[in-house]
Amino acid sequence: MENSTNLIRLTASQMRELKQVIHTFGMDRYSLDLSLGAEENFGGIIIKADVLPEFVSIQKEFQIKKPFESYATYYSSLKIDREEMIILQNMKTLGLKQRERHLPLDYNHVLLTVKEYARLHALSYALHYHRPELFEELEQNMADPMYFDFKLEGVRQVLQHRCSEALKALSPTEDQSAYQKLLYFSDNAVSIVIKLLNSANPHRVVSHIDCGIPNLLFEYENASNAPIRVIMLDWQASRMESPAVDLVTFLFSATDKATRYRYNELISEYYGCLCSFLAEFGCDGKKLLPFEVLQQQLKEYGIMGLFMVIGLIYVYSTVNQRVPDIYKEESHAEGLSFLYDLDDSSCFSKRVREAILDFHNLGYNFS
Repeated sequence: MENSTNLIRLTASQMRELKQVIHTFGMDRYSLDLSLGAEENFGGIIIKADVLPEFVSIQKEFQIKKPFESYATYYSSLKIDREEMIILQNMKTLGLKQRERHLPLDYNHVLLTVKEYARLHALSYALHYHRPELFEELEQNMADPMYFDFKLEGVRQVLQHRCSEALKALSPTEDQSAYQKLLYFSDNAVSIVIKLLNSANPHRVVSHIDCGIPNLLFEYENASNAPIRVIMLDWQASRMESPAVDLVTFLFSATDKATRYRYNELISEYYGCLCSFLAEFGCDGKKLLPFEVLQQQLKEYGIMGLFMVIGLIYVYSTVNQRVPDIYKEESHAEGLSFLYDLDDSSCFSKRVREAILDFHNLGYNFS
């Protein structure tokens, strides 16, 4: 494979073998003005080209029998402003399936995915423990990704819109405590998020961040049709973050209330898997991330996931509704706006209310 600033060349045999798919991140000016700065387009490239190979390396060093491989194979990339391109393996050609985004995942899918997030997060602790200088370098390279510095007015408007819609789902009287806390967050969201992003958190890990249902592909066992493997897609929002962000984002957006009834069980499964995987690297997970520290992380940083949850459930509730595509200029030309209202808000209202109340009942912070 030949790779230069302007050219990637693959042989015919490589084309057949790799079964690649080219994913472009180039965006029109409208999209850039609305939400995405040019710098975050490199996020997916950094995680694929720089971070995941280090995870592969340390797993080989410790001869991990079942390594973390829940991502599409990276082949190459270009880093030209507004023409960024990354070449990845096309996982759908391997028979993996995507779930309907508006349907909550059942317990088996959720447990499988939670355990893979545990293994992903464990790799950061293992790398930090055995190669601290390299981990610090990766941490610096992943700084200030995507739009989370909230410099762009469009992002703030969308965040405010989604919070306002979520508030409508709560009753100011029946849900008084949760309503008041979400109202406070809505009024102070930018300052709260920036404060948490800039906080000195020694337990940060490489996080997927955009861990909604559409960004997960599943492989199934033929006889039982049970999920046996999950692949995580779309890493461009990835950053160093508290493990709580992936956990809250996934568990509160991809599940229904019945599955979240087993929330504490799922957190225990996550922690057990994290410690078990770290043990394979000669690390004591109970020292690197004591369970009480994980619980504190969930309480303090969970709100970073909750505002992602509100946005994801909003998108899931569109079902047959046309919504704007940030990567396609024609959707904007047709008058589609990111501040769209739902044709039918009943599904959103039910799911988001249940998620917010469950978050509140766990005693997690809104500020």
